[in-house]
Amino acid sequence: GFERHTVAHVFSLRRGEVAAGPVAASAGVSHDGPFDSAEFGRLQRELFPQSWGEPERLLAERGEDTRLWTDVSADGALRAYLYATVDPGGDGGSIDFLGTHPDHRRHGRARHLMRLALHWLLEERALPVVHLVVRDELAGARSLYESVGFACRWTGVGLRRQR
Repeated sequence: GFERHTVAHVFSLRRGEVAAGPVAASAGVSHDGPFDSAEFGRLQRELFPQSWGEPERLLAERGEDTRLWTDVSADGALRAYLYATVDPGGDGGSIDFLGTHPDHRRHGRARHLMRLALHWLLEERALPVVHLVVRDELAGARSLYESVGFACRWTGVGLRRQR
């Protein structure tokens, strides 16, 4: 038999649906600035322990169609990051990872990174749509995504074979 493993929601946002808000640069935020890659690795593994996104792979794959935004404090601590990609074929984009260090949550860092990524994907790259997937138990994340214009399009139940 099978047992219920996870519930996940697929959100999408089409060009023109982004909620109004600032997209200005801020201190410590960059898609190509310096950051501690070991600290990024620790945070990625802590926040996404069962993920396909091994930190070394994410860092190695940065390029024209992939960006990693980071929010780094004046003393060099990684506060938040967002990893986004242009889908193969260029018909859409994905927000693959958005992580905020627990000590830096509820300060608008994730929302700011999200706005920067959406600007890049929808305006600079002129993609028609951006997708992301979020687990059901992350109600705060779902609320953030909805606040910038994402809408839940599908919900799926992940099953796993019973052992």
